[in-house]
Amino acid sequence: MKIAGTEYFTGVYNRRIEAKLGINLKKSYDKEIEKILERGQKVVDSLLLSDEGKKLSAEKAQKGTVGNGEGKKDHGSIDFPESGKIDMYEILLRQQKEVAAGREATDEFWENPTNQWLNFTKYLDQHGFYENRSDEDVKKFENLLSEITNGMDFLTGLQFNTGFIDVRGSFHSGPRPYMSKAEAITSLESSTNALSYLAEKLLPDDQKEGFSKLIDLYKSHNEKIIEDYKNPFEGMERAIGLSIEKRKDYFGSSLKPVEEAKYQSMKAKITKTDKAYKDYWKAISEEFRRYNESQDDTILKSVKEIYLNFVTDNTKDVNFRNYMMKKAKSTFSHIEHCWKRILEKA
Repeated sequence: MKIAGTEYFTGVYNRRIEAKLGINLKKSYDKEIEKILERGQKVVDSLLLSDEGKKLSAEKAQKGTVGNGEGKKDHGSIDFPESGKIDMYEILLRQQKEVAAGREATDEFWENPTNQWLNFTKYLDQHGFYENRSDEDVKKFENLLSEITNGMDFLTGLQFNTGFIDVRGSFHSGPRPYMSKAEAITSLESSTNALSYLAEKLLPDDQKEGFSKLIDLYKSHNEKIIEDYKNPFEGMERAIGLSIEKRKDYFGSSLKPVEEAKYQSMKAKITKTDKAYKDYWKAISEEFRRYNESQDDTILKSVKEIYLNFVTDNTKDVNFRNYMMKKAKSTFSHIEHCWKRILEKA
């Protein structure tokens, strides 16, 4: 795919389709992209564009006026009401480049921080993994890789305010809650082991070592992001919870039902040290290593228990534990679904 005149790798399946059609993928998928942008329009309109984004918008608006004359449309971009002509892919890439700040020179995952699966599929492509495989097989495998890295892709997009556009053709804007730091740790350990399991079961021996090194880089890349990660809503929730706790007035809270106020108050009193997070990380890592080896479903249940013990301070209050698990439902549902697909494939 060409973006701003530069060839951008968007996966093997996309490249094959582009070659078969004999035209630029962006033009080929014009209608689909319009649908994607329409679904994301409300999100886009609510975003505060970076200075780079505003500059790009102004540049494109000026080009459209000067280059096309008398209101003719520049077919290389999309019209946004009151926003000028903004190519969302170009803005995404420019913002990601700003965030990478040159780090992509030593860490290739900064090249695709919200589509990290591209690094894995690119490696496989370069080493002949997709040769003699049908387009449909390639598509399914790349979809699986994308699903594995989805948690970290989405987290990165939120952490650095770049947004998240899946180059396979899906605009991911929500509704999807921000992960807690403990959820992010769990998601990374799951995805790292999922990639390792997939490599062990499906890759030729001569491709395993290089893929394994790529997994190590993926893990270290995301570890650094998680270390600095803070859920932007947790601070606000904690302030509300502590206020409720101070008044001891669950009924007078604006939160409904009353149980919501009670459990938010309980959650607000729980704080974690860096050491506590490290210990939790170590425990979760060990559980997923075990699951990688045995695929014993009881281990996934153990992961949930470790998570709940951590985020509830080992409370025995069943209702509070259920409340905290409900808040993490999206993360654990994704982990379970992802592993189900992997085990079916392998």
